[in-house]
Amino acid sequence: MKFVAVNLCLALVLSAGNAIVVPVAQAQVSDASADTAVDIAMAYLKENKLFSLLMRTEPGFEAEARAEFRRIATSVPADKVQSEAQAYGTKVVLLLIEKYTIKSSDAAIEGFLQQNLKMAIGLKDRPADCVAYVMGTGKISLEIMTPAIIEAETEIKYQLLESALTRPAAFTPMAISDLLALVEKRYAAIGGDISNLTLLDQATSLPPAQGCQVVTQFSQMLTAGTPTENATLYRNFLYLSKQSQAQ
Repeated sequence: MKFVAVNLCLALVLSAGNAIVVPVAQAQVSDASADTAVDIAMAYLKENKLFSLLMRTEPGFEAEARAEFRRIATSVPADKVQSEAQAYGTKVVLLLIEKYTIKSSDAAIEGFLQQNLKMAIGLKDRPADCVAYVMGTGKISLEIMTPAIIEAETEIKYQLLESALTRPAAFTPMAISDLLALVEKRYAAIGGDISNLTLLDQATSLPPAQGCQVVTQFSQMLTAGTPTENATLYRNFLYLSKQSQAQ
């Protein structure tokens, strides 16, 4: 029987402004069947606040997760199990955040935006990590992710998905002219440079200090109003992003 070691990494992602958070639970299974290893992994998922929510609300998620963990347990070398499981968890949460955040509550979106701003400012002296955090590249230095930050990020992700799945917010897109006028007004109010907005999708390829300035000003702009105003603006950015991807 193949030696099975399942290191289950539940990757909770705050990205697109969405920093990656990885709480890790290790379930070491020696000389056990793949099915036993998967059972242990699934039991951990069910105890996790975020993934238990997905099991209750996303049809097919539990069966999909079980099948993926079995594939990992039976076909991936032991030293790659953790990274494979992490990649799967990251992919799942990213897709769901992208799918549902436009329906999240004002309070949940505001918490997400404020956390991004707090971290961007706090990482000013580590500009590469500043950019990686806000853009959600997954390349942030691991020592930055303290237990307190991991706990905060996990709760933020849970609130985004829980509110969207159980109390979906209504959304009506703004006219493009109104959106642009609001964004320009906000950049002026924070003393920022609106031309930085055009560099946002290039932030990871800019010199780190410049990239950090770009993402920090974007975060400041997004949080320059009331929670309801901020959430409405962010939903409009998400809406435009989805429209662009659909074309």
